[in-house]
Amino acid sequence: MTERPGHAMELAAQAALNEVDCVVAVGGDGTIYEVVNGLMKSKVEKLPSLAVIPSGTANVFALEHRLPWAVSEAWNAIEGGKTRLIDLIEVKEGAGAWEDQENIRYVAQLAGAGFDAASLKLVSWGLKKKVGKLAYWIAGFRALIGKHPRLICEWEEKKIACECALVGNGRFYGGEHILFPNANTEDGLLDVTFFPKLNFSALFRIFLRFCTGGNLCLKDSYTFQTRHVSMQGENCSFQLEGEWAGNLPVSFRIASKRLPIIVPNSPDKG
Repeated sequence: MTERPGHAMELAAQAALNEVDCVVAVGGDGTIYEVVNGLMKSKVEKLPSLAVIPSGTANVFALEHRLPWAVSEAWNAIEGGKTRLIDLIEVKEGAGAWEDQENIRYVAQLAGAGFDAASLKLVSWGLKKKVGKLAYWIAGFRALIGKHPRLICEWEEKKIACECALVGNGRFYGGEHILFPNANTEDGLLDVTFFPKLNFSALFRIFLRFCTGGNLCLKDSYTFQTRHVSMQGENCSFQLEGEWAGNLPVSFRIASKRLPIIVPNSPDKG
């Protein structure tokens, strides 16, 4: 059992140094974030495989890889599953060089900057325990009242201004809701979806699509793929796996096929 924030990172790093074959994380995307960073920061030559028994609010990683929900089924899948190498998102805060490995963080599924990250600060964790994902939407509509952040995304000599930008290493956001329609966890590319302006009308349209299973990306032109993207903006924050993580500037780049994970032994990834 973890005892405090960051403890899962320490346990995972020690497990890797102990040369275990597999680390099983029981939790949601936040727990997976800590375990992944512990494994990566151990700097061992051969990483243990990561297996997951889902037990969180959104469980985006579990949905992406079609992991079973029941503990017994999840454990059977772990014992009889197969190992797949997936990409990771490397995260560098500030303007320092990528060579400074101590300050690099790793994300398995999702990061974001701007409105999305700002609204996370308004989430009531007591309300989250009662109503789950609805607490995030309540915080989002509350954030509409305040001053909206503005940020600049730069990639491959291109640049766009927006109020929110999300970086994905998979298709889903906030559950089994597609935000990155072209994403693949093994293609060596980041998927970025942005929203130029988030007013009540835009957020309501996203909310309706969220409820009906529609694509959350409002236009095809609002998403692109790249291997590296940087973001900057004054008084603008970013989040990693649904947790507030700091202020811009921040850069993201893909780390191709860096993490071995255990997935159910099915012929089709989906």
